Amino acid sequence: MLSFVRNLVRWRTWYDSKVSFFLMCMFYSALTHSSPGIFLVGEMAVLLLLLCLYASLGHIINSFSDRKIDLIAGKSNTLAHIQEKYGLGLVVLVVIASLVMTFLIYIERPAVLLLFYLAIAIAAFYSLPPIRLKERGIFGLISAAIAQRTLPVAIVFQAMDAWNWTALIICILGTLTGIRYIIVHQIKDESADLRACVRTVATTRGVAFLRRLLRQIVFPLELVTLVVALFLMSMELQPVGVAAVIYIFWSVLQLLVLDRNNETRFSVESYIILADFYYFYWPLLLSALLIGRDNVFWAVFLFTLVWLFRRLRREIVQVWRVFNTLR
Repeated sequence: MLSFVRNLVRWRTWYDSKVSFFLMCMFYSALTHSSPGIFLVGEMAVLLLLLCLYASLGHIINSFSDRKIDLIAGKSNTLAHIQEKYGLGLVVLVVIASLVMTFLIYIERPAVLLLFYLAIAIAAFYSLPPIRLKERGIFGLISAAIAQRTLPVAIVFQAMDAWNWTALIICILGTLTGIRYIIVHQIKDESADLRACVRTVATTRGVAFLRRLLRQIVFPLELVTLVVALFLMSMELQPVGVAAVIYIFWSVLQLLVLDRNNETRFSVESYIILADFYYFYWPLLLSALLIGRDNVFWAVFLFTLVWLFRRLRREIVQVWRVFNTLR
């Protein structure tokens, strides 16, 4: 049953990437409070639960909408192998659970409630006909980024009362990262989408167009926004600036000593570039900084280590590779 649920919500595709970025936003929000404590730990736990439920909802709706297409394209889809009425029942159940739980928790905070409901609506309209935003050209790219990255980040900052210029830039950064990810996804899925007659930007305007968009506009803007976000954050939290400089040297070292032709973590057309910083070093650093504010955050730091354990193993392997190359 656990395996079925994990495959149904595609847990491994988002728990230590999208949610790790949301955790970073939560930790930064907690650090902006003058006296963070046990109350904020509870706030973050509730947000984590709701955001995981939201991420599950988006993937279940997408799987239900694409079950026939995925069979034609040869993609894995758990809902494609069960009866349609049961699949629809699961979708309705998760939607109702998301709406009710969010309403009960944030009934007295209409702005947070509105953001959650807007995110759920866009996630649903992205996949479900007749709107099906994923087949609406550039709107498909933008709506995917907004649903998967922008709105969840905005929800965190709104729920934790942490809006400032840094939070705004992080929202923009999340949007650009989301656009990059969906572009890479469409590039990788072009052949499968052509077989299934899915109208994405890749199948209608070509992979070459997406590659130019990615390399000439989206990724350069993402880098600039990341630098601005780190600069603003380091003005409040100096260790962030130090960590950013160390990360730059670490990246340069990897580029110098490893075979670039086989090192996918520096390929713009992959999900891996900058992922180690976004989803491991950044959230882990901020969770460690929280310990200096209140000992209760030791629990948060240890939880973060467990949550990011898969990425921790990857980074240990990468450090070992570089070390062995230098010997």
